[in-house]
Amino acid sequence: MKTMKRNIIVCLCLLASMKISAQTEINRLLVSAFAESTLTKGMEYGVGVGYVLPIKGASNVGFGLYYGMAKHSLESDDFSYTFSTVDDEGDEMDYKAHGTGVKERQTFNLLEIPVYYQFRAKNIFVNFGPQIAIPIKAEYNTTAGDVELTGYYPKYNVELENLPNHGFGKYDVAGNHGDLESRVTFGVNAAVGYCYPLGTMDINVSVYAKFLMNGYVNDASYLEYPNGVKSLSYVEGKQHLFSFGLSVGVGL
Repeated sequence: MKTMKRNIIVCLCLLASMKISAQTEINRLLVSAFAESTLTKGMEYGVGVGYVLPIKGASNVGFGLYYGMAKHSLESDDFSYTFSTVDDEGDEMDYKAHGTGVKERQTFNLLEIPVYYQFRAKNIFVNFGPQIAIPIKAEYNTTAGDVELTGYYPKYNVELENLPNHGFGKYDVAGNHGDLESRVTFGVNAAVGYCYPLGTMDINVSVYAKFLMNGYVNDASYLEYPNGVKSLSYVEGKQHLFSFGLSVGVGL
């Protein structure tokens, strides 16, 4: 009888141990929202879902799919830009721009896919890994500034200006807008956070830093003859590569 009781107790302990182990090994679906800021004039916010898969002990691997909207601001007090092209009569020329006080706002709609290693010690976790950002839509809008356009013809050693019918002159570029030449962007993301249990769910709060290997905007010409100027990003390659943010999510 004592042996049977002992066996029952052992079985119950084993079942309890298995239940506790299973609870710690539950895969976590995470629904979260985030907001981040660059060191300069830029911000991004969005929502998404992630999934954390236990590997062994305190080690996990996670991945996610997030939709974000980024808004960046660029400005240049003074710049010069030259683009070699041909005019409407086929003559070679250097199309030149001199800009002053140019300001621009940019908007990006993004799909972001992070993959990361997670180390978890009790309720504290640390994430680190690569991510891909895929621009769905990218636009710019110039809000201020003047640009003077001239054309230098090396064949004749002459520079033409103040000829609006031929694309040469000084223009107020405020209101100039259009689509940006965007590209898939790669980066790395590191986060540290706290997980607060709440019944069968938990609340995850983390702070993170993100560094992009390349910006969202592809290389392109600032000038297009005879249609004039495009985005300020194409002048000096100014882009926001580093940001930091806050993420709040619910683990299910």
